[in-house]
Amino acid sequence: MNSLIRLTGDFQTSKGSRPGPATLPAKAAVNVEKIESIRRSLETALDKWPKDAIVQGILISVEYRQIVAKSNRIREMLNGGKDHEPELSIRGARYIDFYGNHPRHVMTHYVPKSTVLATIERLRECERIVANHFDGVMHAGKMVNLSKNEKLRQKWDTVFSNTLTRSCFAQLMRDCYYVNEFRIETAPAAKSNNSIVTLFETERSPQDVLEELHIHVSPANFLENSALLDEAQYRTLIERAPYLVAMSVVDMSDYTPMNEGGPASPAISRLPEYPTNEPIIGVIDTPFEEKYPPYFCNWVDARNCLPSEINLTPRDYRHGTCVSSLIVDVQAQNPSLDDHCGHFRVRHFGVATAGKSSSFAVMKHIERIVAENQDIKVWNISLGSKEEVAQNSISPEAALLDKLQQKYDVLFVVAGTNQENGGPTYLGSPADSINALVVNAVSSNNEPASYTRRGPVLSFHHKPDLAYYGGEGNDPITACSGTGAQSVSGTSFAAPLIARKAAYLIYKMHLSCELTKALLIDSACAWTAPKDMNRLGYGIVPVKIEQILETRNDEIRFMLSGMATERENYNYSFPIPVSGASHPSVARATLCSFPTCNRNQGVDYTNTELDLHFGRIGNDGRIKSLQPNNQGEEDCTTDEEKARKQLRKWDNVKHIAEPLTSRSKPRKVYANPLWGMMIRKSSRYQSGSHEPQRFGVVVTIHNLKGENRIDTFMRQCAALGWIVERVEIENELKIYEHSQVEVEFEW
Repeated sequence: MNSLIRLTGDFQTSKGSRPGPATLPAKAAVNVEKIESIRRSLETALDKWPKDAIVQGILISVEYRQIVAKSNRIREMLNGGKDHEPELSIRGARYIDFYGNHPRHVMTHYVPKSTVLATIERLRECERIVANHFDGVMHAGKMVNLSKNEKLRQKWDTVFSNTLTRSCFAQLMRDCYYVNEFRIETAPAAKSNNSIVTLFETERSPQDVLEELHIHVSPANFLENSALLDEAQYRTLIERAPYLVAMSVVDMSDYTPMNEGGPASPAISRLPEYPTNEPIIGVIDTPFEEKYPPYFCNWVDARNCLPSEINLTPRDYRHGTCVSSLIVDVQAQNPSLDDHCGHFRVRHFGVATAGKSSSFAVMKHIERIVAENQDIKVWNISLGSKEEVAQNSISPEAALLDKLQQKYDVLFVVAGTNQENGGPTYLGSPADSINALVVNAVSSNNEPASYTRRGPVLSFHHKPDLAYYGGEGNDPITACSGTGAQSVSGTSFAAPLIARKAAYLIYKMHLSCELTKALLIDSACAWTAPKDMNRLGYGIVPVKIEQILETRNDEIRFMLSGMATERENYNYSFPIPVSGASHPSVARATLCSFPTCNRNQGVDYTNTELDLHFGRIGNDGRIKSLQPNNQGEEDCTTDEEKARKQLRKWDNVKHIAEPLTSRSKPRKVYANPLWGMMIRKSSRYQSGSHEPQRFGVVVTIHNLKGENRIDTFMRQCAALGWIVERVEIENELKIYEHSQVEVEFEW
């Protein structure tokens, strides 16, 4: 078997090309009637805005003709000048008819009234210019002439307009083409339960806004821009200021129960009574059983975070205890699931009961727990809501996990939630966490378990990420609670088995969280596309850790990490083996990153996009990527809907691959025999375009001739300036052991 290779080297950077003057797509046109229609929608929206609004600006929504790329969002409409550009005023985004025939974007902006009035006047001037000087219609050809024709340029200053510059007019025409209308939107009717309500970001804090509305909320019931409101408080809010509500969800989470069988026959465990220096995995779940401690109790540091007045029953301890049992000692009761990762310590936090619990309270616990336990790098959460997540927004629980992962450089492994008795079929929170590793369950025959729920989330983001064995029917998993061994099944028990592998890779193999996630996904992908990505994610992770860290003799698997600092980050020095005049291989690559996210932005949730290009270097100097993708190129013709659905634009996991079949053939070698990798970084906002973004990439190369070329590959990498290391399991374990030795100093 070949070892995993770690490459360390530098990526060159480029700021990329600047956009040219505003134009219309080929064959596109904007007539006077379209401009007038948009202007009138702005005037209607302005009339509908409450005269007694308690915020200074206006929350106004723009509906586009389609799902729009960043470059096609409005730039001149609602433009309030420097530091008040439209992209900075966006407060939310959602899709209309995403799965229908005509999907489109709706974005909500927060702008001063004066900006709306100025836009109305600019559009009125556009109507006059187009009607009087361009025969009532602007098309792509006229737009080109506007910037290049010298006579038109001179005429503009004397005839066309004294108030609009040519560039402003051109951008307004482009805005008009992509915009359908403007409108004011309000919140839905009051809910019958406590709600977690998120307010749009304005110049005023949520606390101040609610106080002015005479809605008195305890400071403990705020979490960033969200507040926990009871039914009466929510009703008051939507009666007095419905325009301020960005989103709301019911607070009470009814967690999916564990699927229980009868008692199981326990195996003899070889677990030592006390741990030594084993890695620690954090578990956030129902409480751990301490009244009737199980045999592995000395391996668990249990902390009950629930109020003492809650009367806990034996059922409330069972789920969390069973989850921790699998993390500590899965191999004792389940020999077929022995992953060779050894045993793990657990720091167990009980934050919920077996039934209904307050989502808000659980979130407050999680935020505090992770902040106070920063020595833990891997957290398992097998709690999941029975309710489906919304398709246009991330749940508050998932948003919190995403924030914590990015802030503290940790990895959450989250259960994909269970379907119960014909209930909801889509994932429940927090399985919509974008940065987390979300795990669904399969049976022993590698088919989706009957109880698994499905993605995607946010309409197109792949969730779950992967699948693992969670028990099914007559083939359950054996876990242990305080009452002994028990047969169980569910995504709740697939997740901790993946958490073990993640902890092994991070603690013992010294991989980053990004590389760990990428490596697990790459190992699950193999060379065949999953049959059902909405339920299996990228595939099923192998059982043995060696199957992840080692490859066949006819394969090379290497990994690298870095920081995307500019628009283009590239390295053209990958010596993929050559035989004669061809590359006798197929390849796949997986990139993972943990971007900053913003729940208030709705479907436009991730602030940063990393687009992966990897492949041969053509004679034109461009990378011929494994997946054809011209995003970001001057000749790009890919529309935003296709880019999001097919190319995973704005997703934080990118997997590109060539198929491996009996018909796979060697590829031509170009003048430059090396392969290249480009990671193109984009930001939702110009202000964040220079923020660096960490990434991890795993590449697997399969030799079609069955040859082992790893030594040649490593020598050539070293000659090209790469630092090359084999990730030898035994060596890495020795380094881990040495790092855990306590050093005594003589005084």
